[in-house]
Amino acid sequence: MNIIKKEQMAFVDFDIFCRQPMIGVVSCRTGGVSENSFSSLNMKYLPGESDCCVQENRHRFLSLFDIPLESVVACEQVHGSRVVCVTKEDCGKGAMTGDTAIPNCDGLCTNVFDVPLVMFFADCTPLLFYDPVVKAVGIAHGGWRGTVRNIASVMVESFKKHFGSRAEDIRVGIGPTIGFDDFEVGRDVLDAFSNLFTIEEMHELVKKNKMGKYFFHLPKANRFLLERSGIKFSNMEDCHISTYSRTDLFYSYRKEKGKTGRHMAVMMLC
Repeated sequence: MNIIKKEQMAFVDFDIFCRQPMIGVVSCRTGGVSENSFSSLNMKYLPGESDCCVQENRHRFLSLFDIPLESVVACEQVHGSRVVCVTKEDCGKGAMTGDTAIPNCDGLCTNVFDVPLVMFFADCTPLLFYDPVVKAVGIAHGGWRGTVRNIASVMVESFKKHFGSRAEDIRVGIGPTIGFDDFEVGRDVLDAFSNLFTIEEMHELVKKNKMGKYFFHLPKANRFLLERSGIKFSNMEDCHISTYSRTDLFYSYRKEKGKTGRHMAVMMLC
């Protein structure tokens, strides 16, 4: 994992995607035109934010990779587990306004070249998928609700169904997300995860501090689910960046009490 700085902007890239005919990155929050709580490279159309600012931010960042803003495909992101396979005909959905994004969807995948998939985050876990054998890419929105619904496995199954992928060939980048020390949860969240993980796994995923508060390891939970789905440990790369701790670089919904923007993950075959 590296943080690359370019033209007043910055982004995370992944070693497992290096020298492959694809783009797989997550933007940082610097170098844009948004102001106040959205400062400065906010990538999502949100209440109180100017659509023009978001369009300019997206244009600036995507231009680093020669991607036209009008070509991207975005989805609504509802903390579910629905994955949609897209094609050239979907280019432009959610690009210029949030109203045209693919509805009721938290995962996008494609095997078509020059179809840029984008998704937006501010503490939830970006899961970036790439199969170098069949040439396919995908992004999943791994918030805690999506993780409980096992969206990681849903994406792996989508790769198998639509592209003929083998799980052992798929590579996954785990982007910036809220860290273990920062993600305090209640009993309702723990109970939901207890139905998904073994007792032994929960011992690794949960810790209790001296004040009796519980904390959950969201990126490791997704790693467990990916391994359970057949993804090799050597084919996973966790960037190990907590959005909550690094609000100089990324947006954090929890730390900034909901008054914040979103960074953007991009996946594209090229």
